Amino acid sequence: MNVYFLVRGRALADVLLGDYNPSGRLPITYPKYNHHLSTYDYKLTENRVGNFIDVEFEFGHGLSYTTFDYSNLNVASQLEWNAQLTITLDVRNSGTTQGDHTVLLYVSDLYRTVTPPNKELKGYKKLSLQVGQQTQVQFNLRRDDLSFIGIDLTRQTEPGIFTVTVGSLAANFTLAAEQTTTNSESTSVDKLCTKAINPYQFTKVRLWAEEGNYFNFCGHPVFYYDSVVRDRSAMSKPTLLLLHGYPTSSIDWICMRDELEKRFHIVAPDYIGYGLSAKPILFSYTISSQVNMLEKLMNSLKLNQFHIMAHDVGDSIAQEMLARQIDDRKFLILSVVFLNGGLFPESHRPFFMMKILKIDILGAIIQNIAPLSVFASGINRVFGPSTKRSKLELDEMTHLLFYNAPYNLIQRLQCYLNERVKHRDRWVDAMNRVQSFKENPICMRLINGPIDPISGKHMVHRYRQIITNPDTCLLDANIGHYPNLEDPANTLKHFFDFHKSL
Repeated sequence: MNVYFLVRGRALADVLLGDYNPSGRLPITYPKYNHHLSTYDYKLTENRVGNFIDVEFEFGHGLSYTTFDYSNLNVASQLEWNAQLTITLDVRNSGTTQGDHTVLLYVSDLYRTVTPPNKELKGYKKLSLQVGQQTQVQFNLRRDDLSFIGIDLTRQTEPGIFTVTVGSLAANFTLAAEQTTTNSESTSVDKLCTKAINPYQFTKVRLWAEEGNYFNFCGHPVFYYDSVVRDRSAMSKPTLLLLHGYPTSSIDWICMRDELEKRFHIVAPDYIGYGLSAKPILFSYTISSQVNMLEKLMNSLKLNQFHIMAHDVGDSIAQEMLARQIDDRKFLILSVVFLNGGLFPESHRPFFMMKILKIDILGAIIQNIAPLSVFASGINRVFGPSTKRSKLELDEMTHLLFYNAPYNLIQRLQCYLNERVKHRDRWVDAMNRVQSFKENPICMRLINGPIDPISGKHMVHRYRQIITNPDTCLLDANIGHYPNLEDPANTLKHFFDFHKSL
């Protein structure tokens, strides 16, 4: 420690002897060893060995001769695009001496197109409090405080969910999107421009996102819904892993959520490249990668046994998980319920547009020139004649699909079609073998919307031909590709009947 000039030695003596209470905070992270780097704003690797670097003092570290308690953090749930967000909390000197104190406000961006820091300092306030004195501290945030430098080196602000942290207190808020209107005063959603894509403008999506969480996979944030957020007692119930379909997201399960949560602890992730999860341009969007992600998620939640309900591409992911049960049972899968999906590629009937979109250059071109209405129309084709989606519902789906999407996302996601062919025999073999395990055999059921042009009743027919002891249920003749959205009541009935028989 070095002190120079005039009476600074006396000031240091006052601090060391306790005559003055310091309130300074470190503006850097101080390394533990002199050969370490001086900054630690980094993402953890996925390796379990050596996945840490100890530091001597973290950014914002400071000492005091007294203690301060934080309470009553109050943050509005939403920051409008052109408004100001007010954050308040109470700070109390709970120690035995008068003291100065610095309150630090951190903000974490849960997802942005450029990988964000874990947290950023966005404000601070210095206080001087007598013993037992309490005061309210206020911070104000505007959208410019949430901006960052994008990949094109321009300053950008993206709507989404942010976390405010002060000490041990934390709260989430949503930055709403800028409202753009046409002459008819309605929001325009028919331009495939990344900056115009904002799923958070939809109330259902925003509420679903607020009840979700994120975890890190290979440096990318992955969104998942966990019913523990709504009901802490859910951990005492059996776990149900919900696997959504292509090209949508975990919000597909919202119509069945309340009934399922009465009996199960629900975990419903958005895969990498889908919904509110990251959509990195350089990522292998294979079924194997998605299963690796799910294994890490369930491991992080300390869930080593669970039931599965899967739909569409989720069926293929569940098939890969069953195949891994043959080789290495890292987790105990208790049962699987399949909804409409391409379980057998020889019976899968994809639309012509799906085949075109998986072609390298052509698929990327179509993604970038076609309006959202083209993709919305394609989604609506697989619904039954009396269960077509409204324009609002289709807008929700397409906004989630293209939110923060790279130019070639659709073409990259379509790789699962080829994987179904490549792994067909291995997956089908696993479906038959897991039913005959001596210990913990895995029971399966297929619940199907028969009018689905892609994987309807013809898939059920093939299932009955190939699978040992086939357990299948056909819904009403007018139900299409999305039983969980088109007929949630009867889908739940068949699901619960299946579980009663286990």
